Amino acid sequence: TLSVLPAATGATLTGTTSICEGDSTNLSVSIVGGLSPFSVVLSDGTSNFTITNYSSGNPIAASPGATTTYSLVSVTGANGCLAQSVSGSATVTVNPV
Repeated sequence: TLSVLPAATGATLTGTTSICEGDSTNLSVSIVGGLSPFSVVLSDGTSNFTITNYSSGNPIAASPGATTTYSLVSVTGANGCLAQSVSGSATVTVNPV
């Protein structure tokens, strides 16, 4: 028997905003299709980090010490299938207190 596993057709990172130094904000990934929960990999331009057990639209806390642009690297569904398309970035501008 051949089984076709559903992959997410797309995922987009959002959350561009400004915060004061020491504050935090939320980023979000909107995922279309696929099998939840997801593993989401984000980059801050220096390193990658993984958020596990993620559901589409849930908040991802971010509290950078300096202005940082985050990008979406990959999204993997619970069935191991990678999202067909990932896009978007979120710049968190940190203003001095």
